[in-house]
Amino acid sequence: HTMAQSTSETHYGSHWDRIYAKDSQRDEQENIKQFEWHCDLQQITTLLEAYQPLVSGDMLDVGCGSSAVAYDLVQKTASLTSLTLVDVAPDLLDHLTKLYASDDHVTVLKGDCRQLPFAPDSFGVILDKGTLDALYANEERTAMLTEVARLLASNGLFISISFASKQRLELFQHTLPKLKLHYHCHFLGNGDPSEGQEVRLAIVASHAPLPSYQPSELTSCLLQRVQRTGSFYDDDSSDDDSSQLPDLEELGSV
Repeated sequence: HTMAQSTSETHYGSHWDRIYAKDSQRDEQENIKQFEWHCDLQQITTLLEAYQPLVSGDMLDVGCGSSAVAYDLVQKTASLTSLTLVDVAPDLLDHLTKLYASDDHVTVLKGDCRQLPFAPDSFGVILDKGTLDALYANEERTAMLTEVARLLASNGLFISISFASKQRLELFQHTLPKLKLHYHCHFLGNGDPSEGQEVRLAIVASHAPLPSYQPSELTSCLLQRVQRTGSFYDDDSSDDDSSQLPDLEELGSV
């Protein structure tokens, strides 16, 4: 895929502005409502506790949507100095520009996550919360991850929260080492997805070696299950070719 062959930035912007135009996305004053994909501030804060030495500098929320998590994280974290919010939806960007107009530490910009207008090593922390999920093809997701690696400072931290799937885990496993990013895998949720509980995949990555990895009980259970059955949701062996899955130890400590 070249950029010209990929889904256009204009298409993505129009698609999301149509979503934000719906009554369900508007408050009584017709403003776009805050909405959090996948996880809340408390879950992000808990996830980052083990990585605090790497949480510093300027922060980028790539494909920010109407989320307030990045803003709230910068407000409560003294080591984070500024926030850049990037999205492709023009009406959303107008709303965010007005919302944060009085805060000199926040910049709102129109930008395509696959080709961003920043210099290399510009950000100490980069957050993706659902943006990889919103892209239509793995080539586009790889392009975004390549941009993240370019923009991330040498001791910076990338956090990606997405739907939990074997395919998404494999995308990270195949792509991040090529980009010279060390990474840890976590799962966020309140219980086992085989029992109907929702879980999300959280990847924490850096060009620098990461602190020691202590997976939660849920994370350990799901990594073992996907290695054994090819699925996060099914404890029975599936028809998926699990021989292509990465080694369990590799997943947790790359």
